[in-house]
Amino acid sequence: MPSSRRDHAYLEIKRRIVHGELAPGMPLSEVELARQIRTSRTPVREALSRLLEEGYVERVPARGYFVTPITVTLIQNVFEVRRLLEGAAAARAAEFADPAAIARLRALATCEYAGEDAASFRKAAEANGAFHLAVAQASRNAIIVDLVRHCSIRSRASSPSASTTPRCRSRRAESTTPSWMRSSGAIRKERARPWSGISTAAAAG
Repeated sequence: MPSSRRDHAYLEIKRRIVHGELAPGMPLSEVELARQIRTSRTPVREALSRLLEEGYVERVPARGYFVTPITVTLIQNVFEVRRLLEGAAAARAAEFADPAAIARLRALATCEYAGEDAASFRKAAEANGAFHLAVAQASRNAIIVDLVRHCSIRSRASSPSASTTPRCRSRRAESTTPSWMRSSGAIRKERARPWSGISTAAAAG
């Protein structure tokens, strides 16, 4: 089977999980997914096996695959890793970032979230992810960039703060202040200061 078919099935199912189109706890039918993605069951089965290894789905004996539920422990684990990793990225960025990198971070930090507007939230979430990735890129360490990108995706898949999406409405009480808000606020305060203020903003997000 061509790798393009396997990759397409994997990326599409993963995208649907990350964006909440496949809700936490939802059962996953190989037949239905294959129909929706317009492929055979084999690439879907391989994609689910890969997503199982990455923690996006879980397999229950005699019942099949399910989207991994959002739990407080999962959220805490993801953000604990991000705090450690992105703190180190910000420290390196404070040493190596050039004026162009600083300007990009300040531009990304201007995005605002308007209440319950879904489009506004998606735009803010994208800006948040881009901000943290830009901090990693400013560190000039390719491994850090790759790890931050992976953690950002996991954060989006496990974040209950996207209360405007169907998958998170029932968990709205668990929502926390979106990290982009904290980051952007810190960046605005540091506009007239040296680059070192960015490290504080990134670590807080």
